[in-house]
Amino acid sequence: MSPQADFEVGEDVLVFLNQKDETIGLNYPAAGYYVVAGGYGKRKIEDNKTTILYPAIDDADEAKLVEMPVDLAVKLGKASLKDKESAQALEGQIKTLVWDNTDTKVILSESLVEKLINESQKILDKNEE
Repeated sequence: MSPQADFEVGEDVLVFLNQKDETIGLNYPAAGYYVVAGGYGKRKIEDNKTTILYPAIDDADEAKLVEMPVDLAVKLGKASLKDKESAQALEGQIKTLVWDNTDTKVILSESLVEKLINESQKILDKNEE
């Protein structure tokens, strides 16, 4: 069982959602959205930063928390919806850092953050043309 995403009034969080598209058993659809991967899809925001698990949620023993600005996390998520392959190439740069790092939490350099934000924005702009 994955953890449940509980919310409190006033907390700052970034939430990763998937749209429900199937019925839940009775005669009404499960309309709306649900938090991705149970409680893990809810990430706390502090000082405009959040942590994301890399390389993958389903490989938690090998993964590490990566601290990044909320803007980067949002842009990568949006870019992934527009062009999954290009966004995965960007995330590959983060995963390489994770694999090479022995710390339990990885903090991205300012130059890498800026590069990833710019490249994510290019994906978003390209697909809007």
